[in-house]
Amino acid sequence: MADHSWSKAVDADPAKIHARLSSASADWEASLVIDNDKTGIWTVKPFSFFPQYATQELFGLDDLGRCWVLVSYSGKWTPFPILRDGVWLGALAQGEADPRVAGPEVYTGGAAGRLYQLRAYHDGGLDARRIAAFPGKELHTVVAGEFDPRNDSPEVLVFTRPGAWYRVSPTGEHGEWVSEELGPLQARIRDALVLSADESGRSPIITAARDGAIRELRFDAGGPQWSLIHQVGQGRGRLAAGSDGRVVYSTADDGRVFRHERTASGWQTELVYSGSHGPRGLAAGRFHPDPQQECLALFGYSGRVELLTRAPGQAWQTEVLFVDRDKGHWLCAGEFDGRNNTLEIFASGYGGRIVMLSRGAD
Repeated sequence: MADHSWSKAVDADPAKIHARLSSASADWEASLVIDNDKTGIWTVKPFSFFPQYATQELFGLDDLGRCWVLVSYSGKWTPFPILRDGVWLGALAQGEADPRVAGPEVYTGGAAGRLYQLRAYHDGGLDARRIAAFPGKELHTVVAGEFDPRNDSPEVLVFTRPGAWYRVSPTGEHGEWVSEELGPLQARIRDALVLSADESGRSPIITAARDGAIRELRFDAGGPQWSLIHQVGQGRGRLAAGSDGRVVYSTADDGRVFRHERTASGWQTELVYSGSHGPRGLAAGRFHPDPQQECLALFGYSGRVELLTRAPGQAWQTEVLFVDRDKGHWLCAGEFDGRNNTLEIFASGYGGRIVMLSRGAD
């Protein structure tokens, strides 16, 4: 039986060796990506950033306003700090929003209200450029791409606290960006997903908000159109998407996890799981050797990374994969180990580290 006490850090540097951790499930290995000591790491996402590398890079945003770019190499992780904004960073997205540069670019921001564009170069260099500022506002969520047919260029959409949202476009003189407020928001947007483009060629955006609502945002010739998918009496925190774009998963602050499926008659919602308060990480993908299994990974204030799986026509099953040393805040998935046929899971949060969970080789 796996030991589900919190996992102690090993005396090893993941930049030098493959640093294993204890407390994983018998079928999963836990390893250290970066130990940030007592500084929380809030948002973590995998992006293809350096054009000369086959594997994706892992981006992590911490409480000191640092953006870490972590490069995987033969089981090791090389950390590159690209930015230090002074206070926490939380918003993070990749997209083709600037046609003037080779992309896709990465965009980030946080408590200071500054929006940055991050770029990588073939010689291994990287840099950060401030492209917009929103004094008195925190940047919690951003998305980047081509969304609004009325706009002549791609854009970055910025969702702030206090609740408002903005369009930032690369249309200013001398390479500058232009910011435009699109209106107030009833509540803070805590997460957003850009789905695959539909028949119109535009990508719908799914949002999770503190007012308990999951909404769909689309743009047409008349402007932005919001529609309600689901609402409960608890704040909504995290989103994850199925592989075909028809299914979206969401969390509520009381520990519930929901499944939303787009059908011919609209969105249909079902309750997947009722767990501990404060789910703060959610990822969907292939986490089981059987491709017919529907899979979710969950992380949060319990400190546990839980795997939820469902075979066709069966009930959801739950397994604890890992217990971190403090509360969780984010979870994501990516392909970083070709020895198995499943995705790897990355967990981060108040424990001040990023942990990779990988199912054993097939």
